[in-house]
Amino acid sequence: MKLKIAVAAGLLAVANTAMAEEMYFSARVGPTLGMYQQDATFVIADADTGDVIVEGQSDDSWETAYGAQVGASAAYGNFFGDIGIEFLAVDSDADLDRTDVLVSLGYLIGQHWSAFVGYRKGMQGDGFFDDDTFNESGFFLGAGIGGVEVGDFVVGSSLAYNFSEAKDFPFEGEEFDYEGISFKLSGSLKSMPQHSLQFRYQRFTGDSSDVQPVDVDGDGVPDGNLRLDVDLTESYMQLTYLYSF
Repeated sequence: MKLKIAVAAGLLAVANTAMAEEMYFSARVGPTLGMYQQDATFVIADADTGDVIVEGQSDDSWETAYGAQVGASAAYGNFFGDIGIEFLAVDSDADLDRTDVLVSLGYLIGQHWSAFVGYRKGMQGDGFFDDDTFNESGFFLGAGIGGVEVGDFVVGSSLAYNFSEAKDFPFEGEEFDYEGISFKLSGSLKSMPQHSLQFRYQRFTGDSSDVQPVDVDGDGVPDGNLRLDVDLTESYMQLTYLYSF
């Protein structure tokens, strides 16, 4: 099974209100400001001789990013579910805009703890829902703690691990396992629970080595082999204001 990670947005807020045996609904929306880093290398070489034909590496500096999140949640008893759409535009010459769709189901354990499982689809390209650069998808598992009172504030956090596969990077048809960790910390004033701030750190990493036959002399018959080595790591730091209703 392919590996990767992600945090499910909004689950802790739902879990904290899921104690009563009645259906509960909520929605959320808010802007995001953050930083993005990509460290990517790829090498194309002759698989038979080992001679390097083409190699490249991305600029691994941190770049500013901005975007927005929207989502909706429902809960009944100790069970809860969530769906979210997140967009992040990276201030870069490369096509690195990111759109994520997350669907999650979870269960409240005691008053504060929760466990959840979900599915995540990520797309990267130029603009909203564009996947021309690459895309990835997979299931994730996570746990969280929420509704903890600290003075005038209510705070929570969550951690999740995703089982996923990245596709079409750097060339069409290229696939590899993609894994990492993600951590989220959120807080709001007890007097204004509908307003909250959320900090999230994510890191995804994966690599691939693939050998493909090629037609070197152009006669239509494969007479050589090329090896493609890919190594990709992405890191995100995001601060999001969310209004819940």
